[in-house]
Amino acid sequence: MIDNTGGGDSPKRSRGGRFLPGSSGNPRGRPPKVERSITRRQQRRDILLALEEPVRVTVKGRSKTMSYNEALLEKLKHMGLSGNLGAAKLLLGLREELTEEHSQAHPQMMKELEFAEQMFSDDGSERLNRHSLVVFNAARRRTKKL
Repeated sequence: MIDNTGGGDSPKRSRGGRFLPGSSGNPRGRPPKVERSITRRQQRRDILLALEEPVRVTVKGRSKTMSYNEALLEKLKHMGLSGNLGAAKLLLGLREELTEEHSQAHPQMMKELEFAEQMFSDDGSERLNRHSLVVFNAARRRTKKL
């Protein structure tokens, strides 16, 4: 009781509609999985998550847990201080880029910080009054939150 419906290329089925052993309803097989492309946003998220994973490092003979990002920055800092000019240049470039980005995002805060820094000038003058101290402390607190 074999029913060969649908022409010559269709698989053979039993009377109950099931495929016979050795034949399939998908003769070409499963189509290959289409690999989706990863967006830039997903890559950025994955990198940031990986850099925040905790790692154990030894600092001055003591074991300490910090994020991978912090550990890399510490290593970069020590390499720069030990004479590796590439590491020092990279770290200073990052600092410059972040400072510029921060000053563009928060221009009023940067003005307040510059004003407060003038009050704490190295010439030893006593130009600091109560108001400028309040402004300086407020600006410092805001930058720590960022």
